[in-house]
Amino acid sequence: MLQCCFEWCFVLSAVQLCGFPINMPYTEMKVLSDAVYATGVHEYESSDVEFALAVYVHPYPNSVLSVWIYVASLVRKRS
Repeated sequence: MLQCCFEWCFVLSAVQLCGFPINMPYTEMKVLSDAVYATGVHEYESSDVEFALAVYVHPYPNSVLSVWIYVASLVRKRS
């Protein structure tokens, strides 16, 4: 656990991180993509921006799906 904290400190000292977690039920893909676009993370205007995206889907009974989307932008800090 402590090693993980040191790794995060190193990462955060080198990059500017901006992102959001999104949790919503799955209904259709358009709803999910609209939610990601609504964060505005993709609008960062820099040539050295990188993006991160992670998705986790948790199934529940009766065909209910809970979708977790993590979207972020990372920009290297100038030294």
